Amino acid sequence: MQYHREPNHALVEGHSLLPRPSCVVFLHIPKTAGTTLYAILDRQYAAKKILTIRDPSDPITPFAERAKRGELLLVRGHVPFGVHRQLGIRSRYITILRQPVERVMSIYGYIKRDKSHPLHSTLRDEGMTVSDFMNSEIAEQDAINGQTRQLAGTEGIDSHENMLELAKRNLATFSAVGLTERFDESLILFRRRLRWKLPLYRSKNVAPDTIRQEEQPVEVRARVEKGNHLDLELYDFAMKLFDRQIASEGPSFRAELNAFKGLNRLARFYKDLTG
Repeated sequence: MQYHREPNHALVEGHSLLPRPSCVVFLHIPKTAGTTLYAILDRQYAAKKILTIRDPSDPITPFAERAKRGELLLVRGHVPFGVHRQLGIRSRYITILRQPVERVMSIYGYIKRDKSHPLHSTLRDEGMTVSDFMNSEIAEQDAINGQTRQLAGTEGIDSHENMLELAKRNLATFSAVGLTERFDESLILFRRRLRWKLPLYRSKNVAPDTIRQEEQPVEVRARVEKGNHLDLELYDFAMKLFDRQIASEGPSFRAELNAFKGLNRLARFYKDLTG
């Protein structure tokens, strides 16, 4: 089945011919470098124009009137696809996906490391390994096909296969799709598609003791892959979509990317010098 991006804007060398969109939705998938992107977003949009949804179970409808009046330029949070319908707005989605096994390792490491996490004591007291974690109920929400579930949204799901197809279909309508493993390229794509200022950054919330998939036994990686077979297929789809979006930006994309990397290194160096 073929998917195509919604024709909600035209591009000439990567820049939209239409005015800045009324509302951007950043669908924040956990453990995909979203914290770093939040800091960038804070410099792109005025604070009073940003709606941050910290708990997806919180009611969203109270913000609908603000959204409809055009008072919001950005909605962000760990929300499923479809929040634009709840707010009743015209929107343009962006998101960042991560290699599924690496993302699960990051989730596991985060819960194990963060004493304030509500599941920390459970994981610690039961001495859960990665395999134990994957077999537990606490992994079901985010660590088992979590990216597919979030991108599929909450409507029309009647099977795992259907959920994957919905996720792909929704992702294909996004104005820009990023990848954690290709973060700088993702930022330049977002900058071009959404007319951002230069998105200089320093990485935020980086784990000091990151657990890598290659450090895990083969059987552990196999268990994580089995539990995330939909996410693995979705990630493959996302990589191809990402490459197509970059290709559509034209030959100047690489030059802009290289210039950005150089400027970002200088900015970090200056920040380190000045404290």
